Amino acid sequence: MAEKLKQGDKLPPLTLHLTDGSTLELPAGLPGRYLALLSYRGHWCPYCRRQLASYQAHLDELTELGVTVVAMAGDIQEQAQELIANLGLTYPVAYGLTDADLAEFDPWFGDDNHGHYTQPMELLVLRGGTIFGAMYASGPIGRMGVDEVLNAVRGRERRRLEQATTPASEQDSMRNGLRKALQREDKTRKVREMPKHGRSLIHILNAITKRAQQHETAP
Repeated sequence: MAEKLKQGDKLPPLTLHLTDGSTLELPAGLPGRYLALLSYRGHWCPYCRRQLASYQAHLDELTELGVTVVAMAGDIQEQAQELIANLGLTYPVAYGLTDADLAEFDPWFGDDNHGHYTQPMELLVLRGGTIFGAMYASGPIGRMGVDEVLNAVRGRERRRLEQATTPASEQDSMRNGLRKALQREDKTRKVREMPKHGRSLIHILNAITKRAQQHETAP
């Protein structure tokens, strides 16, 4: 009997049919350093649409950290394509998932006026196919938010950088990119934690600097 996946488990084999006509074999074809696999209820679910849109809004940050986002549901291809168009999604979306496809994932299911569907399930997967984080919901509420994915990956990458001794030359570019991403996040967090008058002072100083630069370059 299948059990719900948890941290340390291996991702079960899964063939995803994407809306662009291609297929993605998991975990063999796992793209990127990390995979955020989002199983949503269907195109009709407003909570799902908000979740998918939030991952799209932070897609640049996720990509910079090596996270690939893939969404999947039991929708037919046309419904999934319409969802992509309405939300402006640029990451892959798979359609036509059946109970049999997800048997080894052990999700919860729903049955109502929308028909039979899979309840939300999110998995954060490492490159080797190991589950790094998993979340299941028995209803529309209770999901792995994009902030949770970003924080989990940043925390893991910080630990990796701290433990690294002699990075290989081909990893330097990625490490530098990760360092910059983490530094930007730290800077943003510190500004958010500042009192309002401190933030106002920063905005004033930035405006003065910008005007000075414009004056220097003016003919």
